[in-house]
Amino acid sequence: VGARYDEDQRNQNMPGLAGSGRSKTFDAFQPKVTLSYDITQDVLGYATYSTGFRSGGFNAPGVVLDTFGDEMLTNYELGLKSTFANGDGTFNIAAFASESDGFQFFFVDASTVSQIISNLDKVDLRGFDADAQYRISDQIMISGGVGYTDSEIKSIGNAQLETYLTASGVDISKVIGSHSPKTTEWSFNFGAQYIKQVRSNLSAVFRVDYEYQGEKFWQIDNVDVRDPVNLVSLRASLEGERWSASIWGKNLLDEEYYADFNPSEYAGAPFDLGSQARPATYGVDLKYKF
Repeated sequence: VGARYDEDQRNQNMPGLAGSGRSKTFDAFQPKVTLSYDITQDVLGYATYSTGFRSGGFNAPGVVLDTFGDEMLTNYELGLKSTFANGDGTFNIAAFASESDGFQFFFVDASTVSQIISNLDKVDLRGFDADAQYRISDQIMISGGVGYTDSEIKSIGNAQLETYLTASGVDISKVIGSHSPKTTEWSFNFGAQYIKQVRSNLSAVFRVDYEYQGEKFWQIDNVDVRDPVNLVSLRASLEGERWSASIWGKNLLDEEYYADFNPSEYAGAPFDLGSQARPATYGVDLKYKF
């Protein structure tokens, strides 16, 4: 059993700029309860009720949506943590259902060149996460995981936001029932590592990782969706007792995709605003422990 209390006083003061001398306090009590049970010697089951708080604050003075409220999350989780093969393997899984009041989301208003945070009244999220790791031998280890998140906007509940979005050309009727912005339903990862003992105090380590990111919903009407992304990375290292040297490559398939994207309807401009993720990237790391 645990609890936390936050009281966050936000102040905005930009000398010479009208409307910036303002202050507001946000606070929340956040309880947490967890019950765990040893089902067997190698399997632990648990159930958790928890809450989370994110403070509100101020956007730039003078913009239409110049303030945003706090966000409160209520989360329910059921899970299992387990080991197998005499401890050489682990398997964990958890299912969750969350309710967000005052869900905060971000977009860009290019008409005032401002970054805007605003709130949705209610958003529900549900899904699961699972991960596993298995040491096949002293040299070889594999790991992987899968995650699923189904989010649904239940209500907007923000008249000022609705007016702004309608004026920007957003179809409000598409918002209710859509996925929350900047979320991905499915994700998957797999990794394999091989360790070769070169001599008593020197090892060669080779690792490959694969990551799948499913469709990403950029904004609250879900009109703009990023296609799934497949990312592959490799790393080869020599590791001594106090030093290591590595060569690595990330996004080796040279996937072209956006790291962030703001559709024109939300950007307040006749064009979309976005930033691309890094292409295929290579590098060298040298480390020494003093």
